[in-house]
Amino acid sequence: MLKILIADDNHLTLQSMERTIPWLEWGYELVAMAESGSEAVEKVRKYKPDIVILDINMPGMSGLEAAREINLEPEKPLLILLSAYDKFSYAQSGFRLGVFDYLLKPLDNGELKQILDKAADRIQQERRQQKSCAGSMQFEKELYGKLLLDSVNRVAEASAELDSQLHEKWHSYAYSLLLVNMTEERWQIEDVKKQVEAALADCENSNKIKSLSVQTGAGILTLLACQTLRFARDYDLTALQVAHVIVERCCKQRFTVCIGVSSYAENLESLQRQYEEAVFAIDSRFFLENKTVIHYCSVMSKSVHNEYILSRIMQELCGSLRRNPAESTEKLDAFLTLIEENNRYDVEYVKNIFVQIAFSVSQALYEHNTGAIRIKTMDMILEEVGGIHSMQSIIDWLKQYIQESVQILEQDRLSVSIQTRRILDYINTHYMEHIGLSDAAADAGISESHLCRLLRSETGETFVNILNKIRIQKALELIQSGGYKVYEVAETVGFSNYAYFYQIFKKITGRAPTEYL
Repeated sequence: MLKILIADDNHLTLQSMERTIPWLEWGYELVAMAESGSEAVEKVRKYKPDIVILDINMPGMSGLEAAREINLEPEKPLLILLSAYDKFSYAQSGFRLGVFDYLLKPLDNGELKQILDKAADRIQQERRQQKSCAGSMQFEKELYGKLLLDSVNRVAEASAELDSQLHEKWHSYAYSLLLVNMTEERWQIEDVKKQVEAALADCENSNKIKSLSVQTGAGILTLLACQTLRFARDYDLTALQVAHVIVERCCKQRFTVCIGVSSYAENLESLQRQYEEAVFAIDSRFFLENKTVIHYCSVMSKSVHNEYILSRIMQELCGSLRRNPAESTEKLDAFLTLIEENNRYDVEYVKNIFVQIAFSVSQALYEHNTGAIRIKTMDMILEEVGGIHSMQSIIDWLKQYIQESVQILEQDRLSVSIQTRRILDYINTHYMEHIGLSDAAADAGISESHLCRLLRSETGETFVNILNKIRIQKALELIQSGGYKVYEVAETVGFSNYAYFYQIFKKITGRAPTEYL
């Protein structure tokens, strides 16, 4: 039922309209009346009517002035002007303000109902169009998000297709990639994504940018597009400004994030390179004293203590873990040679570097995780590295972790298809939600039966088994951290039934969850 507000400085006219017009019978609800223009504006804000009938001649703020104010509201109603004078100038002024129609006093009920019904038809038509537009925008957002993910995952022609779609829609001059990484509380990534999108919305008008955000195993990936022509350095500055706005907003909500920022590019054909730069910037945070926003160009410009060369080798090492794990041993040897040759690095500095590499290894493993292996978390890495007191020991520790991981990744690379890796990445990213087989199949763009066959043939596991193993793996990490009660852990990792969680936990680990407290 549409809501109506009427405004007239004549109290008797208002009473007459309230009592003699069968509002409910006509299908309308009279929600408020006002005796001045200013009161009408105030009540529009309070009651949010769909239609407002305004008398033109009211003392103080006139009907036309009130119409101007009402049209500034975010949810502006349809306006119908009411006057005792048949003056074309009034109607002309009203139509310039976007007024829907014009009525003369004394009111004829038949004429009023006819105009109200026309207004109702207009409102319903606009709402249908808005709903259709919203659905279309959601479809576009999902399509562009999939193309962005496919582009950074080296799917053929995805970046060219995304470039074609967005160039026509956004008319952009330069693009940057931001990778928002949560060092802790990954189960809250959906809440963080909402803060990221809210921050981007705040920046869009002031910075003349457009943005697209998707969730990945590494965090929240955001594509920024600058819609004005600027000096080259200003594109990077804009990306940094937006990144700082995101960090500030997340901090206010007590979320700890680190953002890696790529260099800018004039088209989207360089998306894979930009993604590697953003990941590398995140991985290099220890070099820059744990800063929350790290630009790739800033990291690569460092020259103190051979950090430029060190950073480049680290980038190659981290990249090889994802692309060709078999090359990682060779890259690690080159990295360790540089560390050992340069005796100016102190122990704590070296430990920080090794922690960073180990965490990159863990991130690479998470992208292929089926729950069958226990992956070192940042807390576990810090604890293990903190207990090492010699250079040779820390080198041996890192070598062992990389060698074990390379075996897993290499075996996975040879046996698991890109499509299966995408399914595993979806499970690892959304395990804390109430997801099912249909959700994973929809994300992968395949049928549920095909997804089951893929997982069974390439991992030897069912979807439910993989999901449960990953959830229990995360649950074990949270329980051992000591900051959660067992029932809180169950809910956090996606179990709505505590008894079922207890049963699955004991089945997978061989022990009850309370035994790990």
